[in-house]
Amino acid sequence: IAEKPAEPGTSPLNILLYPNPASDRVYISFRSGKPPTGVFRMFDAAGKLVRHFEPGGKSMEIDLNVSMHEPGLYILNYADKRGERWSERLIIEPR
Repeated sequence: IAEKPAEPGTSPLNILLYPNPASDRVYISFRSGKPPTGVFRMFDAAGKLVRHFEPGGKSMEIDLNVSMHEPGLYILNYADKRGERWSERLIIEPR
């Protein structure tokens, strides 16, 4: 089931994904002041789930190693238990 991503700047989660494009690591920063309590899912351009993780803890920033993924376009989705959702395109460049 496809989800419509929130329009930029409208998500109450206020999440920043950087750098984008990236080749080794990306950072997911929760700027709303609430630590993540949900699940991240990363899909490749064909829609295949390639990664799934729950960050846990109280950190407001996640350091995500993407070096094991092939270069290309990915979609990173987040959904929490309150029903808040976020989605962003991620471009992984060759190393």
